[in-house]
Amino acid sequence: MQPSLPDKVIIKVFAGYLVTSELRMHLNESQAWKNVSVRQTPDPLELKEAHYKDKDYIGIFFTHDTFTIADLKATDAMLRQKLSAYCPKYNADLAKICSFPQLFLA
Repeated sequence: MQPSLPDKVIIKVFAGYLVTSELRMHLNESQAWKNVSVRQTPDPLELKEAHYKDKDYIGIFFTHDTFTIADLKATDAMLRQKLSAYCPKYNADLAKICSFPQLFLA
């Protein structure tokens, strides 16, 4: 039995990559990324930045309550493709996928 949370608390799982200094440089040079990050599109599959344990990450929030390793692998492939579209000179194969929970209070 899970403890109940107040109605205004939402827990989401974020999957993405650590924003290293090299990746940040490429993101800062990308006009396409600047357009997307300013626009704040409601598309759940659009890349977003998240801050966790004093570090910045780029990725997506899962829209469903549960996910499997297969979901994480598919997300990793999709994120690499999107990251390569925004930063074609960045070697996305160097990035390691990670996931963590985020708590939102409404």
